[in-house]
Amino acid sequence: SHLIHNSDITDAIVQIVENAPANLQLIFVSREIPQLSLGRLRVLNRVVEIGGDELRFRGLETGNFLFLAGHTELSTDQIHTLEKHTEGWAAGLQLASISLLNREDIAKFIAAFSGSYRDVAEFLTEDVFRRQDDETREFLLQTSILDRLCPSLCNAITGRNNSRHMLDNLESRSLFLFSLDDDREWYRYHNLFSDFLRKYLNTEIPNLANELHVRASEWFASQNFIDEAIQHALAGKDMERAARFLNQACDDLFYSGRLSTLAEWFKQIPETH
Repeated sequence: SHLIHNSDITDAIVQIVENAPANLQLIFVSREIPQLSLGRLRVLNRVVEIGGDELRFRGLETGNFLFLAGHTELSTDQIHTLEKHTEGWAAGLQLASISLLNREDIAKFIAAFSGSYRDVAEFLTEDVFRRQDDETREFLLQTSILDRLCPSLCNAITGRNNSRHMLDNLESRSLFLFSLDDDREWYRYHNLFSDFLRKYLNTEIPNLANELHVRASEWFASQNFIDEAIQHALAGKDMERAARFLNQACDDLFYSGRLSTLAEWFKQIPETH
């Protein structure tokens, strides 16, 4: 139903659904949430929804899929790694399966498999990224540097004021965006999609990522998320900012027993800072 753009057709479908007799069953297949009165249908127990979570491969399903594809030599750990990297996404597993054919460096490939890998990147470029309008593509690229994102954070790093709308739109279209809480405030991108977007950003717009990381660092610091403020400052190569935030967090890190984290961050900051 995501291919239907004529409002008359949509209105007709809504009328059919709302006035359907008890013996009528309709099946909708869509990459987006259909523009129907789903809330009312749920209350009336008249709808069965099969979404991304239900379609995701898990555990034995992943192993069986790869076994039937001819990959009988994979270990349990390797299957688990592929499932983790693809997050059970069927297309991602299929691309991994194809790429594994006739490979001698199976262990190396599985360890490195990500959204920047050629087959995955080409698929995401052709089937997903290029289909988006300019505003959506820009938003995806700019927010790809974030491990988790919320509307106000996205506004801060992109300079826009409609990130709530953008995130709602991406979620309604099932565009590799996952909600992290019941309030739908925090989100993250699918691992493979995020890898692809970051690779694309660094290739097409060099140096922008550093600026975005610095903006993210400032926002996280303003919200007292000092760990993420430090991480983004380091990623943005703003060592003076990273040193300042690390100095603020030093006592908390020390007394909470996170000495290894403290030492690792200190190693990344030149002595001059």
